Amino acid sequence: MHPDTNVELGLAVQTATTVEDCKAACVRNTQCTGLDFIPTNPEADRCWLGGPWSGRRNDGTQPGVDHYDLDRACTGKILYSLAVTSPGFIVHPLFID
Repeated sequence: MHPDTNVELGLAVQTATTVEDCKAACVRNTQCTGLDFIPTNPEADRCWLGGPWSGRRNDGTQPGVDHYDLDRACTGKILYSLAVTSPGFIVHPLFID
């Protein structure tokens, strides 16, 4: 997670009111590369997805905004997330905290 950071021109997900809902929305959107979550905003304005439509990244200049990068390939990462499903396992994308 990158505190006080956002990416301009995010795509709002009005139904994602928690950071976990917002992460799930990002994973479902195949073009999503990360998200901004603003917990103090009204519920419909908390989750913003970033992708090829987005503008520049503002590192450390947006108080109260938490930015999460999504690494779909988990390139160069040792950690991964597994969800046990029947009949096997599914590897999920990793959010870099």
